[in-house]
Amino acid sequence: MDTVCFNKTFGDLMKFLQEEDVIQRTRWFLKQNGVNIYPKKFLGFFMIYFHHEELLDTSEISQELLKQINRCIRVYDSIRTQYKDFKLKIFHHVVEETEKWFDIWKKKDKYELVIPMVHMYHHLQEQKTGRTDWDSEIDNQRALIKSKIMKIEPNGQEIIDSPPRVQINKEAKENIINVVYKAYWDKFQESVKNKEWEQLIGFVGEINTILKDLVPHRTDFHQEMDDKMDISILKQRLENNAINEEDIFNLMEYIVNWIRQFQAPSDDNDTEEWWKYIQEQSSWDLMMRDFFMITFAKLDKIKIISNQIISKK
Repeated sequence: MDTVCFNKTFGDLMKFLQEEDVIQRTRWFLKQNGVNIYPKKFLGFFMIYFHHEELLDTSEISQELLKQINRCIRVYDSIRTQYKDFKLKIFHHVVEETEKWFDIWKKKDKYELVIPMVHMYHHLQEQKTGRTDWDSEIDNQRALIKSKIMKIEPNGQEIIDSPPRVQINKEAKENIINVVYKAYWDKFQESVKNKEWEQLIGFVGEINTILKDLVPHRTDFHQEMDDKMDISILKQRLENNAINEEDIFNLMEYIVNWIRQFQAPSDDNDTEEWWKYIQEQSSWDLMMRDFFMITFAKLDKIKIISNQIISKK
């Protein structure tokens, strides 16, 4: 097929591929090899293969379709010249994948909106950490993305279940995580403003666990941390309005002092500037948000460095 098509003009190739004899022979070939695709659609792959410059633009969808068609034609040609069972299995797969991208290309304008959202939907699932509050926010964002997908494309669930393989733009990944990150911390700030202490208390307990994990064999430090960050007492005092600003600053400074001990020397200045900024805040909810947000970021960095040191031993 490919040698017959070679060097034909756009018009001549279109006429040739529409000939009844060509369609019938293609139907026979596909049926003989158990390939489930309409002959005219399969022949359309050849039209794009030989005249992609006229038919395709530089969009990601068009370029992915061209890549799949090139692969499909190569496997097709290898089956005709040297039949092997394993090649037939590959052919089935590449035809299926190429058809998927061909259908997407036919609805390119719609799918250029849908596909990035589908991949963001799955990428968000990978960002779950096991922390209930964070994972809940991930689920909220995924639900919003899914609702947008279904509004644009009624068959959106099918695309979600079997997303086309394409790389997500790094900047797009960062943007969607930033959206979740902001929503997560905005929600925490709102909870502090409303004197809803569950998440704050959970944060203190989580920080306690992280710090103890950094010194796993120092039970003396563990006892001290449990005393300084006793979440049951903290809960009682917060709920009974029996805690003042000084108590909170003492707790935060205790955590900061451990960060100072564990962090790399290159982070010392940043930590001092951040702690000074926290002490200057007059808004209680903003101070809490910025303290815990940066505390977890610094502890994550400390954990990474600590794990690297351990792995080198």
